[in-house]
Amino acid sequence: MMYSFDPNSGEINWRINPEYTTYFNPPAYNGEYVFVTDNGVRAHNGDSGEEEWNYEFEGTLYTSSTVHLTSSNVVNTSEYGIFAVSQDDGSEQWTFEGSGEADPSTLATSSDRVIYGDGSNSIYIIDSQSGDTVHQISTSESTSEIKLVDNTIYYNDDGITAFDIDSMNELWNSDFWTPRLTNNTLYGYLFGAYSDLIVGIDTFSGEAVLNQSHNPPYDANPVIVGDYVVLANDSNSLAGYQVVSD
Repeated sequence: MMYSFDPNSGEINWRINPEYTTYFNPPAYNGEYVFVTDNGVRAHNGDSGEEEWNYEFEGTLYTSSTVHLTSSNVVNTSEYGIFAVSQDDGSEQWTFEGSGEADPSTLATSSDRVIYGDGSNSIYIIDSQSGDTVHQISTSESTSEIKLVDNTIYYNDDGITAFDIDSMNELWNSDFWTPRLTNNTLYGYLFGAYSDLIVGIDTFSGEAVLNQSHNPPYDANPVIVGDYVVLANDSNSLAGYQVVSD
């Protein structure tokens, strides 16, 4: 079942019980259409919930794939690569296949770039319109997670590495590692959680400015809400840390 709620009243605008299989990942919304993962991508009208178009991928879709948006395309993960379809009508725009097995946690997008990592120890920076590879980064091991924040890629490679996609230069590499990072920054800091630790990372230097132990262990990526960093833990509860600017 998929629902649309009024953000002010909480009332249900529409609900649909799709005949197709939906994966347990959040949909994407461009202000007009709601996009969901099926055997490819489906688009529903954001006002009515009615289906607008359906693109079926000719191949195997990664079972935990999540749709991502660029300026005009929807990008999704297949078993051994990624593909992009038009937000307007679902027509296929391009496909990309790397050299190893895909992982949805190593896919990130901006308006004009797609960042994709696979099991071949490579990260690809791809033009979102053409699907052409703009740059390729070789890593020492398979990357477990990629975040793209303000045109900087953050990924794990014997520690967290920051790479600027405008200059195509590595900014720094830290001596610590965390598999779960926030999707954005707060006061110039990126936050990560691993086991029972929360880490604050200075995005300019890569230094850890916070290393806080907390029990029970964290079970999800931390989320920035206002000036708080919020985490879910194994006891089915939430913990929040307020960040104060200097």
